[in-house]
Amino acid sequence: MGGKTRKLYFYDCHLVGWKNDFSATGSNPMSETLEITCAGVEDSNSNGVYSAYWRETFKDSTNETQTVNKENILKVKTKIS
Repeated sequence: MGGKTRKLYFYDCHLVGWKNDFSATGSNPMSETLEITCAGVEDSNSNGVYSAYWRETFKDSTNETQTVNKENILKVKTKIS
């Protein structure tokens, strides 16, 4: 692969959806899709930190904070192959 590793750090998160697909054909026979809702996200390739109003873990150690509506919850979808 040779690509740069990207790490995502999730704070106060919950797994709200999980889908597992398997196929006996093709170059990617298995995939998993995770749906995560979290109060904070930090990316190893970025200086910014997303933080929701309901974040509890490391609440005071964030450098950058965004204010969000109480109705909005950050959802991150990722596909693992």
